Amino acid sequence: YGILPPARAGLLGVARSVVRPAVARLPGVRKRVAQAATGLTSKASFFAAEARRSLERSLRELGIDAIDVWLLHEATAEDLDDSDLLPFLQDAKRRGLIGAFGVGGDRSHLTALCQRHPEYCRVLQFGWSVLERNIEFPGAFLFHYRAVAQAVAVRKLFAHRPTLCQRWSDKVEVDLADPKALVATVLAAALAANPEGIVLFSSRVPDHIRANVKAVGEPSARE
Repeated sequence: YGILPPARAGLLGVARSVVRPAVARLPGVRKRVAQAATGLTSKASFFAAEARRSLERSLRELGIDAIDVWLLHEATAEDLDDSDLLPFLQDAKRRGLIGAFGVGGDRSHLTALCQRHPEYCRVLQFGWSVLERNIEFPGAFLFHYRAVAQAVAVRKLFAHRPTLCQRWSDKVEVDLADPKALVATVLAAALAANPEGIVLFSSRVPDHIRANVKAVGEPSARE
């Protein structure tokens, strides 16, 4: 919860169906359509009334009775300073409408938020990179994401600094110049940094999913 749906969602759907053939034919159209769609959304207010409408709509449209983890998207400490959201979230949890709640967003904002509003921070989701120093959030259940995407940044770094690639490869005894090996190693590092939590990655290729799961399951991967 945190990104409001477009006020004219139905019209946007019609527009997309009309422009889809053009997207396939004309360069640049896809980007402009995405920018237009983004412009029709806005950030939530993080108050109970709006959150209640959002939760009810999500449950109804998903056709389910409960949501396992309900995260506040990109909420900051300032967003929650004068909010009446916490009692609503606690009540929704008591009623079984949500299993847990927390915050997802840029980790640079999460430290201040957890200091000022620790009651919202029992579950946290944020992007993780092997190139950045770990930040500890004691007592919180963590979701890490973007680890695989960050492998692209690592590859670019290695392209400019091949001696670093060799040094890292020697250290972990894996040829990190191999893109598949690099992705598997970065995923294993994300798991090692978050052993009690969950690491998310996205792929539309079943073979890639199976290969990644197998790679991080190898006994030597975590080591």
